[in-house]
Amino acid sequence: MFDSHCHIGIKSNKGYVCTSKIEEYTFSSNFKYFSCGLLPGEEGDISLLEEWSKKGFGIGEVGLDRRFGEKEKQIKRFILAIKIAKKYDALLTIHAVGMTDLLLSILKEEKPRRFIVHSFSSSTEVAKEIMKLGGVISLSPNVEKTKHFNSLVSSLPYFLTETDLPTGEEEEKVLKEWNKKLSIMLERDIEKESEELFFKIF
Repeated sequence: MFDSHCHIGIKSNKGYVCTSKIEEYTFSSNFKYFSCGLLPGEEGDISLLEEWSKKGFGIGEVGLDRRFGEKEKQIKRFILAIKIAKKYDALLTIHAVGMTDLLLSILKEEKPRRFIVHSFSSSTEVAKEIMKLGGVISLSPNVEKTKHFNSLVSSLPYFLTETDLPTGEEEEKVLKEWNKKLSIMLERDIEKESEELFFKIF
């Protein structure tokens, strides 16, 4: 069992730990799979991600969020993060809340090589557009709250599963239940599919 998107909790090798602020990078030695990011709304120099990418770390989570202002600043930081990921062939984890048209426009223009759109909650049509651009969709239990949950999961040929929680006992419990629910619903071994998919793109 592998969590495709989690956060800093107890030491773990069972998940891809993504960060949202620069001061979290010092915890990297506690995790085998670790990614350095900077979310909209967090202060810091996005160019610092280059130093970590040189060391082999992934980039993420980075992206766009309608809940925060400074749209142009968000765009500039997101594009620079994509360019750094491409330069070092780093796996890019994208945080996207709203701003869907802008997200797709930037992805089409910048063409990241390997990327995940985590905790995806938009429409099936948007998911398919992202996949056409080479991206992978990751689903957390939060997607169940959306009106298109059933059509989305039944339409996607593949996807990752995640918790978006700090690593630990609760995170592992949530992921196990989430994988089980999706496996029953789709009559497929989602836990196995998700783990295999993650390490195929990692």
